Order: sequence, then C-alpha cells, then structure tokens
Amino acid sequence: MNRYSSLGAEKLAGRRVGMPAALAHGLWAFVKHYLFKRGFLDGWAGFVIALGNFEGTFYRYAKRFEQARAWREPAQGPLRREPK
Repeated sequence: MNRYSSLGAEKLAGRRVGMPAALAHGLWAFVKHYLFKRGFLDGWAGFVIALGNFEGTFYRYAKRFEQARAWREPAQGPLRREPK
C-alpha cells in the first residue's frame, strides 16, 4: 500500500491537498464503489473492496499532503527492551 500510495501521490503533484480533502476523496471512493457500483450486492466482499478503495485513495491524498509540507520521519534511535 505504501508503494502504490507513493506512486499515486506523484500523479497529484502540483495540486494543493489538505487532510479534509483526503478524507472527502476517500469517502467518495467508498460511496462510489459500494453504492453506485452496487458493491453492497456482494455482501461482505463488496464492503471490503469499497473499504480498500477508501484506504488507498485516502493514503494517496494524505501522502501528497505530507509531500507538500515537506514532512520528514522523526529521528528515532533503536528501541530497547526493558528487563523484566
């Protein structure tokens, strides 16, 4: 999912995107696949497919939002276990 959302975010280059837009696009993808393409007729499988479309679309727009803000991963050292 990470790879495909990165590729999709590249296609959105030049567009201004916010987190509300990411959520709205994701919800629209869900509604389109579940209602308009009649995924509800497939039962649980149709719901899962529509949910996957929501997730992929949301990640793509959220990643574009992160790229536009030049977010970086936080610096983090190795995790250490506490002795019992």
